[in-house]
Amino acid sequence: MARKRRRRKPRIPSRIMLINSDHPSEIRVAILVEGILDELYIERSKTDRITGNIYKALVGNIDPALQAAFVDLGTGRNGFLHASDVVPPDGGYKGVLKKPRRSRRRKPQGRKLSVEEMLRSKQEVLVQVVREGLGHKGPGITTYISVPGKYLVLMPALGKVGVSKKIEDPAVRRKLKERMVGFRVPKELGLIVRTAASTASDDEIRTDLNYLKRVWANLKKQAKETPAPTLLYKESDLVTRALRETLTADTDLVVVDAQDAFALARDFVTKISPAAKDKVTLYEGKDPLFVHYRVERQIEDLYERRVSLPSGGYMVIDQTEAMVAVDVNTGHNKERSGAEEMILNTNLEAAHELARQLRLRDIGGLVLVDFIDMGVAENRKRLQDELKAIFSKDRARVSIAPISPFGVVEMTRQRTGKGILNVVFNRCPVCAGSGLVRSRESLGLSVMRSIRAVLSSRSETNNIVIVLAAADAIEFLNEFRQEISALEADGGPRIMVRPDPAVQAGRLKIIALKDTEELVTVEH
Repeated sequence: MARKRRRRKPRIPSRIMLINSDHPSEIRVAILVEGILDELYIERSKTDRITGNIYKALVGNIDPALQAAFVDLGTGRNGFLHASDVVPPDGGYKGVLKKPRRSRRRKPQGRKLSVEEMLRSKQEVLVQVVREGLGHKGPGITTYISVPGKYLVLMPALGKVGVSKKIEDPAVRRKLKERMVGFRVPKELGLIVRTAASTASDDEIRTDLNYLKRVWANLKKQAKETPAPTLLYKESDLVTRALRETLTADTDLVVVDAQDAFALARDFVTKISPAAKDKVTLYEGKDPLFVHYRVERQIEDLYERRVSLPSGGYMVIDQTEAMVAVDVNTGHNKERSGAEEMILNTNLEAAHELARQLRLRDIGGLVLVDFIDMGVAENRKRLQDELKAIFSKDRARVSIAPISPFGVVEMTRQRTGKGILNVVFNRCPVCAGSGLVRSRESLGLSVMRSIRAVLSSRSETNNIVIVLAAADAIEFLNEFRQEISALEADGGPRIMVRPDPAVQAGRLKIIALKDTEELVTVEH
């Protein structure tokens, strides 16, 4: 008898890119690894994203104390240019921009120039936005401009060909440098060879190089012909950026749910990596794309403060305007191993999840992580090494300080966008982002104090109107009815409580009247 052949189970793609653009006002790109959300990018059509844009700008105020200059980009908000982001000796790009007055002819020898030595007010500079403005802060900018291709990054200020620091193998670095010699790169066209170039053909690299040459030629032409401030180069749309930055050789599938975005994605992939064009497919399922691949629930989890860990532990992420605090806890971890080993395992899980959460939430700036304290020095070193290894794969620049004696790790992560919470949510008008609303008892006491303050300063007051949210008004009348009656019985004013749906919970308005004439209004 012939043996029955076993049917092979269909291979489940391990790395998938999903592009959700079925609604004109929003585009979302998700990267799944083994079904788990690994990267997420969201862009709204109403939000004018300027990160990556290159401007011919004008230097405004120079602040020696901050060692920075405020630069007019022509966008309505000045960019913040630190001295460390200025190409010495005068911002660079000789022959492209007007020569600044009293400029230095040579780069400094043995010391760094101050910002006031390098820049002058009203000077033309070529700058690129490296991070979006947040709150009252303007966008961060640099004169070290860069335009990414698929395999190369154009960096004119570099003036040479370098290799990405993410390629650590000396043999691979040497081989890439030797390959680039054959392309005869012009000296003025500084380049960085990206990691993807190690598996690219000469034709693919040459195509990328020619594209970047055209970009730089066009940039120079516009910079010479147009007055500052003006936009010279606009960064690509989200679909193009995502494909350029995250489409790797191990990506099994790119699924797009809208015909226009599918055509754009297919066309772009055909140009940068023809062999991968068949990986781009149009989704035609009945369920929404992100629902079908079970991504929607994972995105909703990103809005929560508490993040669960596999072994039962958890961490809490709190964001403020200046920094992010992360607290790691063992929770319901019931491992049978010793306490020290259990704590180490929880901390290692938290380190991996922390890297994922910072990447998905697009969190940048100063991050303080309070890991569970470990008594064994070897375990602290292991955690430190694990953190460095995990974050070395992050596309954003990350600096990690040694673990403190209290188990706290200080780290900084490059901020490029506004962060997912700032994109999806508005600041709460009731609590102003604090998460706290005044208790009704405290509100009632504040009302009574305000009434007495009004009566002491406006003795002619004979009517007082208290305006509160409906629920607060009911609670106030129930709790303070006797005190109100006592004030009225002593010959005091007539006191009325008026519920108003327009007043937010925890807020109050007190109007003091003489008959019908308004004397004073107190609000807080």
